[in-house]
Amino acid sequence: MNKAINVQLINQLAVSNILGEGIQAHPNGQEIWWTDIQNNCLFRYEFSTQGLERFSAPESICAFAFVMGQNELDNHLIVAFASGFAYFNPHTQDLQWIHARVKDSKTQRLNDGRVDRQGRFWVGSMSLLSDEYSTEVGRGELLCLNEEQHLSVHESNIHISNGTCWSPDSVYMYFADSPRNQIYRYNFDKVKGEISQRILFHTTAAGAFPDGACVDAQGFLWSAHWGANKVVRYNPKGEIDYELFVPASQVSCVCFAGKNLDLLCVTSARQDMSREQLEKEPQAGDVFIYQTNIQGLPESLYLKNH
Repeated sequence: MNKAINVQLINQLAVSNILGEGIQAHPNGQEIWWTDIQNNCLFRYEFSTQGLERFSAPESICAFAFVMGQNELDNHLIVAFASGFAYFNPHTQDLQWIHARVKDSKTQRLNDGRVDRQGRFWVGSMSLLSDEYSTEVGRGELLCLNEEQHLSVHESNIHISNGTCWSPDSVYMYFADSPRNQIYRYNFDKVKGEISQRILFHTTAAGAFPDGACVDAQGFLWSAHWGANKVVRYNPKGEIDYELFVPASQVSCVCFAGKNLDLLCVTSARQDMSREQLEKEPQAGDVFIYQTNIQGLPESLYLKNH
């Protein structure tokens, strides 16, 4: 276990999200954004002013990314809503649908996603039928929306997709199927945007479900472990390097933020927790911000070629 890592909790945003997810650092270096999937909203927090803003959405925002268009940052986000993909401006509520992907919103929805370093938006889908999580074959897929808005399928038989992220050199892509307790590593063709040669990167302990993830500047994977009160850092071989324990059991996603990309930001949830559980975990659903001596990587932007 790496004892050289220094992590200190410096702030806690008491937002009590039902399902806080998808946290990302804004390209300006001064903000973090995340979604509360169950409450159909986005949050924005500014470090310098400590300002917190909440934006409503027409349906659940399951994943999102900032957009680069015509050499400048677009006011719209690229959003994976529960039922499909759209451009969405949270300030004006302007909505432009691209793909209505999910055929049956009662049994499926889109889930976690991130943009690769070449500007493509990768998003997974998941089943809403919990009894399917114990079966061999899942109904979810791993999708990629390229800069021309073409949507392609790259993986199937997924229960709950999570943790998509890339090595600093884009040689590898990481991906987790949470109910299976497995994190995978793929060879990644950054030119074609294709994955191949999947290997099992790490199997997490029972009750510790790998959720949202990111990669730091050293190429180590940081994975939020839902149900286990912690974020785990893995070295490129898939070995545990460091564990950060968080005062909430349903830890959901992580990112590095701040002007030096050394602030580790962690979302959590209070989904399906009983009154007794919430009394034991009053901080469930909050966002935790840690000062670290580790540097992250800038968030990639979706490239809008039209």
